Amino acid sequence: MEEVNGMKQNGIRAKIVGTGSFVPDVAVKNKELTDIIGIKDAEWIYKNLGIEERRFSATLDKMTGQVVTRNITDIDLAHEAAIRAIQDARLSPEQINGLWYVSCTQNPEKHHHFSQAAIELHDRLGLGVDAFANEIDSGCGGVMQAIGISNDMIKGDDKANILIVASNQPSWFIDRELYVATHNWLSIYIFGDGAGAVLLQKAEKTNKGIVSSYYGADGSNPLMYYRYKDRGNHPVYEIDAKAVKDLFPVLMKRSLSGLRKKYRFELDEIKRFYFHQANRWILEGFAEFLEIPLERVAINVDKYGNLSAASTLVLLDEDIKEGRVKKGDLLLFCAVGAGAQYGAFLVRL
Repeated sequence: MEEVNGMKQNGIRAKIVGTGSFVPDVAVKNKELTDIIGIKDAEWIYKNLGIEERRFSATLDKMTGQVVTRNITDIDLAHEAAIRAIQDARLSPEQINGLWYVSCTQNPEKHHHFSQAAIELHDRLGLGVDAFANEIDSGCGGVMQAIGISNDMIKGDDKANILIVASNQPSWFIDRELYVATHNWLSIYIFGDGAGAVLLQKAEKTNKGIVSSYYGADGSNPLMYYRYKDRGNHPVYEIDAKAVKDLFPVLMKRSLSGLRKKYRFELDEIKRFYFHQANRWILEGFAEFLEIPLERVAINVDKYGNLSAASTLVLLDEDIKEGRVKKGDLLLFCAVGAGAQYGAFLVRL
């Protein structure tokens, strides 16, 4: 058996065998959005958030600031990313033993319960009846939970292939009057639409795969709230910007510390860092604190906005497809999100 940090391991690892991502074609620049919402300006968004544009799948009426067309759904985004990951892994849907679907932006009109969205995605992908389907409604930190649980399942159960899909579609919820009246306009500027997916496969006698993972939760400050305001069933995503700014580095450091207690490593061993894309300046500030060169930190928040749980998976897929990371590279993932939930994992491609 393999020995890691003095502890015997069973020699089984969850290996990344496929990745996929999908973002809508329509790029919404800062000025276009501020002209519709009427709060702040394009320069303010870039100066404070480091975002230049984001992708939306819904179309906003320039006069009313409400959504006028919804051509695709959250599950459509997830389905496209999942299909690409399955194809990348050269597997058939029948070979997948389980699905984690991470999202907090499912269509509110459907009132999702009982992992209904995960079940719908399971059905659309054509997964077998023996494959589980579970939903994680925890936003930005959700993928760290899903990866960590899947890694544990693969090492200790009979699961051979587990698919993790994360999707974010905040454009469905935009309503200028409601978000401005409740002082939650910042959420409109921060978040973007997109989905990412990764396929984990059981592997034996290999140094590749998930080396170690850590995940946790702290309910003392939720960071974000999902509230219904004044218009029946229309929800509002309310972000506590000060809490995010203050607690992001604290909880990220907690995640890295938890990971390092399980597996010793040095930051200079890491080829590429995948941190949650809260906003560009918070992200760069954390990298500076860790004394990591920015060229080793994957960033897409400037062009996609904050994609919530999907952000790190989209970054990984694009880096692999564009050759920035290759087989054998050691990668570090770390994220913090609503709840607060947080976690990190170390993987060798």
